[in-house]
Amino acid sequence: MYVSKILDRYEKSTKNPGIGNKTEENIQRQKEEADKLRKTIELVEHSKRKLLGDCLDSCSADELQELEKQLERSLLNIRARKSKMFREQIDKLKQEVNLWPFIYEIFILPSFTP
Repeated sequence: MYVSKILDRYEKSTKNPGIGNKTEENIQRQKEEADKLRKTIELVEHSKRKLLGDCLDSCSADELQELEKQLERSLLNIRARKSKMFREQIDKLKQEVNLWPFIYEIFILPSFTP
């Protein structure tokens, strides 16, 4: 989102160079910044494709080993988060189950008394 705002700002400044009295130097810096961001986006997208298992033909054995380690770390993090979430749900359900005797005694039992 931040990248798209910068690129939008860059496009607006190049279409209307008189707006805001931008100097040629500022415009050049914005162009360089936009180029850096484009390159960064390309690198991130390429890394993402590799992590998804695409574009692996150009990878060396060391790169593949590193990708495998990254995926294993990610999988451990995902499993840890999933386990934590399940433990929290179990604790919540236990609390609800522990409330049932009180609910029965206070609300249900009195309605059956003559």
